[in-house]
Amino acid sequence: MRDSEVVIERWVEGSEHSAEVLIWQGQTSVLCIGQKIKSLFPYRVDVSVQYPAQLSPAQEGKVRDMCHQAVHALGLTQGVAHVEFAYTERGPVLFELGARCGGGHTPQIARHVSGVDEFVEACRMACGVAPAQFLPVQRRGADYRFLVFAPGVAGKISIPQKLVNDPNVLDVGTTLREGDQIRELRTTAERAGFLVSLGDTLEQAVERADEGCREISIEYADGMIGHARELHKFRELVH
Repeated sequence: MRDSEVVIERWVEGSEHSAEVLIWQGQTSVLCIGQKIKSLFPYRVDVSVQYPAQLSPAQEGKVRDMCHQAVHALGLTQGVAHVEFAYTERGPVLFELGARCGGGHTPQIARHVSGVDEFVEACRMACGVAPAQFLPVQRRGADYRFLVFAPGVAGKISIPQKLVNDPNVLDVGTTLREGDQIRELRTTAERAGFLVSLGDTLEQAVERADEGCREISIEYADGMIGHARELHKFRELVH
């Protein structure tokens, strides 16, 4: 109802995903599709976005069709799009579409996964120049892992130099400072950092991200030592 303070949304049951899309002269190219691992109900914060999503070729085809229809419905004829959706028993269900690259490290991840430099191609098209590479040329793995620590008062955080220098780690960093209060994860603001791992396959990238979480340590103000949560530990919390 108009002027109501209540918003009612339909519940969608399925896995959550995002896709990176190039658009040129009305045609679309889905560079890569990620699958999301979410936090504890009811907050559902992304703790990992993994590439490529574990979808069948037929399911990927339906995602490509959905992205093309969504782009066409908005009248977009060139540029890029970041598409968020769920995959359900009825197929993909669109959540949102942004006429932009994905946030943070996503364009760099898309380059590793697909072989196409999404950001560079977006700049070319913004200048009216046709993309040098429109379609994906490879299919590799990546894990956009967000660092989550147990609640407490942060002390010293240690990220080993070997992790920083690892060729299979695109980037790693923390947003915490000594003395910050770490709270249970309810919003993206409570995430404590990131680790972007790469691999030839999804499994390799996920394994490297979990290893990295074990290597990153935090000393709390009370002297206790902890590490970033690995996915299997997080899933135990969820289930």
